[in-house]
Amino acid sequence: ELFGSAAVQDGRWDNRFEDTSATLGVRASQTLYANGRLHSEERQAGMRFEQSRLRTTQNENTLIQQLSAAWAGEIAARTSLVAAEKEITAASTALEGAEIEVSVGLRTTLDLLDQEQDLLEAELRLIDAKKNVYIARSRIQALLDDLGGDYTAD
Repeated sequence: ELFGSAAVQDGRWDNRFEDTSATLGVRASQTLYANGRLHSEERQAGMRFEQSRLRTTQNENTLIQQLSAAWAGEIAARTSLVAAEKEITAASTALEGAEIEVSVGLRTTLDLLDQEQDLLEAELRLIDAKKNVYIARSRIQALLDDLGGDYTAD
């Protein structure tokens, strides 16, 4: 900023009080940290970008972890389904054997009822295992939908 003024002072005393003077000057102002401001804003923008990138990576890792856990749950559910099917086969065979043994008098009716109860419990475990497979697959499908892909669960 450039500024100036002029004034004249008259040395006579006639009650007119005329004063004249001249002033010429230059005034400059600058913020103390102006030279580093642009660099500071650039660093802040870089840090905000890095924070955003790290949040994205963290969200991806969380989603992968959830998908891995859901996949492991689906594998476990399918394994328990196979085990439940084999348990039903074994319980059916045991019931047939118990019926034959009851008919020839080697077992009591109570033994036969116990075998029927075992078969019913095995069938309930099969139903529960099927339910767990469906739930696990729906979790996987929901997580894949979160990824935004067009995936289908088999």
